[in-house]
Amino acid sequence: MSHMKKIQQLSLVFALGIFYTGCSSLSGPLFKPVTDIPRDQSVIYLYRPDDGKNTEFTIKCNEKEICVLENTGYLPFFIGEGKVEISSLVRFKLFVVGILDLAIAQSTEFVFKAEPGKAYYIECVADESEGKKLSINLVPDNYGFIRIKECRLLPARGESR
Repeated sequence: MSHMKKIQQLSLVFALGIFYTGCSSLSGPLFKPVTDIPRDQSVIYLYRPDDGKNTEFTIKCNEKEICVLENTGYLPFFIGEGKVEISSLVRFKLFVVGILDLAIAQSTEFVFKAEPGKAYYIECVADESEGKKLSINLVPDNYGFIRIKECRLLPARGESR
């Protein structure tokens, strides 16, 4: 194989590596608490600390898609008083995750009751095995505040990066 052909192949591999890492790295600002919560609403901090998994999850709140949750990402959002149902499903990524992943991926749901004027920290972590399922838990404020600090802001549904 010629020297020029080797350089071209290495360049292609390098470019694909840069493209792949660029697609999955977050560039939003680090965590910043919301300071102005409307009286009749609560704020939910949905976050995913570094769990070592590259899987992305589509997140819904009360049946409405709100974001794609990536590793080390967070999203604050307001919600009214009452039942809050957060669900997740593996987000299919062509060429990164196999087609069979959709068949074996499991949906996860978490339900709690929100009260006006409160802040809730919802920690999401990909499962231990292959990251096909998300563990969703309401954690104490002090614990959540510490764990979310290294997370970067995700775009809400409909926003671009």
